[in-house]
Amino acid sequence: MHTLLPGHNIYFVELPLLIVLISLVYSATRFEEWGAILYEAVRWGLRLALFLGAIGIVLYILHYFNSVFLAVLAALVLAVFFIALNMQQRPT
Repeated sequence: MHTLLPGHNIYFVELPLLIVLISLVYSATRFEEWGAILYEAVRWGLRLALFLGAIGIVLYILHYFNSVFLAVLAALVLAVFFIALNMQQRPT
């Protein structure tokens, strides 16, 4: 814990800020109009947050149940979910 900021938690302060900044910078390198930049930044931010949350879920299962099998199973289920989500969002 930080001594200068006793109630400071990196998961509630820095992580959301990093997700927003990374999403905006990535989107700004791909588009020039603000509407397109913000739309893509929101999409990227949600994907990044879901991906990091999925990693957190797998690590929590691995820690709490102490079972590699359940962690691998959770990782496979989340991978299938993300693949299906990605295929659904692609234009045909």
